[in-house]
Amino acid sequence: MQLWHRHQAGEATEEKVRYTEAGISYAPNKYFDRHLNWQDFLRIYTPIPIKNSRFTDEDLQDIYAQLHKTTPEAQNINCHACGYGTCKRFAQALKLGLNVPESCVDYDRNQLKIDPLTKLLNHGGLTETLENLLNLYRREVFDLSLIMMDVDDFKSVNDTYGHDVGDIVLRTVAEAIRQHIRQADFAGRWGGDEYMIILPQAGEDDAATVAARIRAAIAAARVLPDGARFTASAGVTTARPEDTPQKIFKRADRALYDSKKFKQRILG
Repeated sequence: MQLWHRHQAGEATEEKVRYTEAGISYAPNKYFDRHLNWQDFLRIYTPIPIKNSRFTDEDLQDIYAQLHKTTPEAQNINCHACGYGTCKRFAQALKLGLNVPESCVDYDRNQLKIDPLTKLLNHGGLTETLENLLNLYRREVFDLSLIMMDVDDFKSVNDTYGHDVGDIVLRTVAEAIRQHIRQADFAGRWGGDEYMIILPQAGEDDAATVAARIRAAIAAARVLPDGARFTASAGVTTARPEDTPQKIFKRADRALYDSKKFKQRILG
């Protein structure tokens, strides 16, 4: 059985529709031939060879950081989806400006774990990272510390200067954190004005030193319209064998609360 349909697209055109036992078959080829220029759909690419020896692993660390590939495992997924065969060859192409991070499937997946305002990990990314590190900690037992940090009286910043300035403050805190942690550390925005920093291979004293440096950098920032300062508080704890993500978070959050109460007593 054959049916003829009329389609309005500037002028009346006919498309043949054939109903067969295998299903409906369309024949729009004549319409396409009349109205489409096939040259518009052709692309010519010139391959540019990338030699594995062009850059060392150390040369590519900034690219791996950009791709959120911070472990040897992440740097050797080699899924071929980018077209380069290995993560290293793709990183070399990025280093030369021949491609973009979005061509990496793993990068796109990791973007779902990034807070869009601060470009740090989001709540989900932090939870997954903390759980993975605790699982590794239970098998290998290494120093693992956690810092919880927030902006003191952040509500007054929003109320006084507006939420746009509040966003600047949150980004300023994120940048201070980035500047004072190692490449192997993980930092993210836990929610609102609260941040979490996970430090593998760092004891409580080391974590307290990092927290103090971040707090000092925040206190020195001059991003408020009238030049006023804002400060942050931090709580530190270390992992224990029985810890779950919820347990270690609660302990770090309690340390943050105690820190703020102590500061209020000093200022009061």
